[in-house]
Amino acid sequence: MIALLPQAVVDDDEIETTEELIQTYYEEHRDDYLRPATAYLSYVTTSRVPNATDSSAALQRTQMVLDELRGGADFAEVATRESADSASRMNGGDLGEASRGQHVTIFAEAALALNPGELSEPVLTTYGYHIIKLHSKSGDTYHASHILIPVELDGDHLIEVESRGDSLDLYGAEQADPTVLDSLAVSMGLELTAANPLVEGGRLRVGLDLVPDVGVWAFEALEGETSHVIESDAAFYLFRLDSIVPEGVTPFEEVRERVTFEAAQELKWAKAEELAAAIHTDLNAGDTWDEVADRHGLRSVETPLFTRLVPNPALYEAPAVVGAAFGLEIGQHSGPIHSEQAIFFIQPVTRQLADSAAFAAEIDAYRERALNAAQQSRVQMALAAIRQLGEVEDLRREVAQALRNVPQDLFPGNPLGF
Repeated sequence: MIALLPQAVVDDDEIETTEELIQTYYEEHRDDYLRPATAYLSYVTTSRVPNATDSSAALQRTQMVLDELRGGADFAEVATRESADSASRMNGGDLGEASRGQHVTIFAEAALALNPGELSEPVLTTYGYHIIKLHSKSGDTYHASHILIPVELDGDHLIEVESRGDSLDLYGAEQADPTVLDSLAVSMGLELTAANPLVEGGRLRVGLDLVPDVGVWAFEALEGETSHVIESDAAFYLFRLDSIVPEGVTPFEEVRERVTFEAAQELKWAKAEELAAAIHTDLNAGDTWDEVADRHGLRSVETPLFTRLVPNPALYEAPAVVGAAFGLEIGQHSGPIHSEQAIFFIQPVTRQLADSAAFAAEIDAYRERALNAAQQSRVQMALAAIRQLGEVEDLRREVAQALRNVPQDLFPGNPLGF
């Protein structure tokens, strides 16, 4: 095998990228520089994260529930009444049989440390406090029930957080005057922050927090407008749309460096093509692989045996080369074969036939995999056809608005994933 990587076989000083050439390349490849609409936002935020006081209140409540259970209350009845895990709550807190690693580590370790029939002390995980009742265990497998008491905003802290959220809504939400957000930030002692650029159809992340709704609102709003108050699990947010860059071709000056690089790569590929033509001529003339490689400052490589499914690592991204390796006769050389990264010449040197007995033994498995792949491909083709022929109506804004009016507990989650 001889492989020509344009970036390796053509030096940078062999390439001359004039201003005229770069401009011409840009005009001929304008579709490569299309960009989606992008919104630039500023925002203020106030935390909704529970604090130590809230955690203490949750622990106190958990202890009260535990005292009730130790006083003889039925675990299933108390779990149905008290547990925040909506899935297991319907079964009286019963989680069924599980193995170590299926639930969060702290929870599993606490459950396995119990004896059958025993209740745990409050166990704190990222989901809140748990009271665990072990029914049975064998090795790393156990059957347990639990009651989850979440750590939530409580008491004075809840009032304070909701009051700040109300202030954002009352004094800053859905305003047309862009200066409102600046004034509100000052009066509430909040930092006005520039968000990361938001691409249309994308989602905005602030730190580790994925903020809902804003990706829909931003591309419906007018510049300078503020959003409604947007809630995540961690915070209240109020955004202002500072500007929108519409979709279209990115201006040349903004992509000059990229265009220059790609134009140079195209020139390198052209020179590599010239080199490939010379190599093909030499091989057709009967020169040996080593002679051809030495003449052009390259290296002829002999690969170890490989299969179609597990090719030589150098050919992972070159399926056409792998196909040619199995299609050519022994001693027959190929012409130039292109992949995305390189131009290849190959010649099969030796070949071992497949073990037909082993194949026959596994043919049902091969057939099933082939059918599954074909079915998946057909589904993807059908979906692509639907997308191409169908008329898509974007209702994300309406859905987001409707969801803001839905009570939070209408669609209870299952925080532990049981």
